[in-house]
Amino acid sequence: MPDLMADTARDVQKQRESLVKETSSRETSSKGDDKITVTKWFSSLQERMQDREYKSNLLHSWLISLSFLTLWARLVLQIITGTDLEGASAFLTGFTAGYMAGSLFSGVVFNKVKTRLLFVTGLSGCGAVSIIAPYCSQYTLMIFIQTLIGFFAGAVDTSGNTWHMKMWRSEGNVLMQIIHFSFAFGGVLAPLYTEPFLAQRMMENETSTRNVTVGNSSQLEHVSIPQTTDVKHAYLISGILMVLASIPFGILFIKHRSFKLQSSPKQTANVKITYRQLPCCLHVLIITTVCGILMVYCCVELTFASYLMPFLINEYDSMTKSESVYLMTVFWISFAISRFIMIFASKVLASVQLLSLCLLLMIIACVGFMISAMYQVVPAIAVFTALAGLGMSGVFPAAFSWAETELLKVTARVSSSISISASSGKIFIPLIMGFLMEKVSNMWFCYILICQTAIVCLLFIFLLMFNRLYINRVYGTVTLLEQNVGDNGQNQCSITQVQGEQETLVVESLNTSL
Repeated sequence: MPDLMADTARDVQKQRESLVKETSSRETSSKGDDKITVTKWFSSLQERMQDREYKSNLLHSWLISLSFLTLWARLVLQIITGTDLEGASAFLTGFTAGYMAGSLFSGVVFNKVKTRLLFVTGLSGCGAVSIIAPYCSQYTLMIFIQTLIGFFAGAVDTSGNTWHMKMWRSEGNVLMQIIHFSFAFGGVLAPLYTEPFLAQRMMENETSTRNVTVGNSSQLEHVSIPQTTDVKHAYLISGILMVLASIPFGILFIKHRSFKLQSSPKQTANVKITYRQLPCCLHVLIITTVCGILMVYCCVELTFASYLMPFLINEYDSMTKSESVYLMTVFWISFAISRFIMIFASKVLASVQLLSLCLLLMIIACVGFMISAMYQVVPAIAVFTALAGLGMSGVFPAAFSWAETELLKVTARVSSSISISASSGKIFIPLIMGFLMEKVSNMWFCYILICQTAIVCLLFIFLLMFNRLYINRVYGTVTLLEQNVGDNGQNQCSITQVQGEQETLVVESLNTSL
C-alpha cells in the first residue's frame, strides 16, 4: 500500500512537471508568434512606405484631415447684423443651402477636374469669404456670404470623402475615422480661439444711471450700452488657416502636372461582387428610411451645436457668454474624444451595435438635459452636454457602415441621396428653432431635441426589425461573395456566400491618377 501511494505521488508529480513545461512552451511560442507578427507588420509597413503611390495616398489623407480641421469656422453673426435669434437663423439656412449646392457641384465635376485643384479652390475660396464676412453688416448680404461659405465647405467636404474612398477603398476605415476626428477636433479649437473676441454680455442691472434734479423732483435715467464685438479677428484667424491649408494642395497640383506616379501592376485587379436582389419598392423603402434617419440626426446635431449657446444665455440670467462658450467646448471635446475612441471601437463592435449604443446615449442625454434645464442645475447640464457629444459622434459613420453591411450596397447615387437628404433638414430646422425660441419659449430647445432623437430611434428600430425579420428571411442577407481576380486569372480570396435571389456586379478596379 505505501508503495502504491508512492507510485501515485510520483505519477502526479510527473504530470505536474509535464503540464508546467507544456504551459511554459506555449507561452514562449505565443510570445514568439507575437514577436513574429509585430515584426511582419513593421516589415510590411516598411515595404509599403517604399511604394511611392502609398506614400502619396498617405500624405493626401493627412492633408485632407488638416483641411477638415480648419473648416470649423461657423460663428453666430447675430450681433454684427443687429438681428434677433429668429433672423439670425436664416444664416444657418443660407449656409446649409450653399452646402447642398457645393456638394452637388463637387459630385458632378469630381471626375472631370483635378481633385487637388478642386481642393485649392474650395479651401482658398472658403478662407477668403470667411475673412470678409464680418464686414458685411447688411442682413441680406450676410445671408449671401453664408451661402458662399457653405458652397465652398460643401465642395471640400464631399471631395475629401470621395477622394479618400477612391484612394483607399476598403483599406481606409481607420483613416476615415481620423478625418472625422479632425473635424470634431476643429470644433474644440474654434470656440477657444473665438471666445476672447466675443461681445461681453450686459446684465440687466448693469445699466448706467444718472440723477436729474428739476426743482423738488428727481428723475432716474437708464442709458443702455450697445453690445460690440471683435469677431472679425476670429474670422480672420479661421480664414488664414483655411488658406494655409490649401497651399500644400496647390504645390502638389503643380508638381503632379510635371510628374505622374507610376502604377503598380500588383494593384490592378478585378473584383467580382455578388449582392442580393430586392424589389424596387423595398430598395426605395430602405434608402428612404436610411435617408430619414440621417436627416433627422443631422437636425439633432445642428440644433444642439447651434442653439446651445443662445439657450443658455437667454434662459439663465446668471450665465455669461464665456461660460456658455466653455459648455460648448465641453460638448465638442466629448464629441472629439468619442470620435477618437470610435477608431478603435469600430474594430470590436459591429456597426449596428455601435449605432444602438450611440442612440441610447443620445436619448439619455436629451432627457437628462431637459430635466436639468427645468430645475436649473448647471453642473448636471454640463454632464449631459458631454454625454450628448459622446452619443452623437458615432451615429453618422456607424449608420453608413450599417447600411453597407446589412442593408444595401452604398453606391455613389445612394451616398449622394443620403448627403442631400441629410442636409435638407438643416434648411428648415433653424427657421423652426428660431421662431419657437424667440416667440414661444427657450425650453423648446429641449423639447425639439427629444422629439428629434425619438424619431431617429423609432426609424432605426423599424428598419432593423423589418430587415432582419422579413427581408433577410425572404431575400437573404446582404453578405456577399467577393473574389479578387489577379492578372493571372486566379481567385485570390472569397467571402461568405449569400442566400436568396442575387445579382452579380463586376467592378474593375483600375489604378488611375488623381
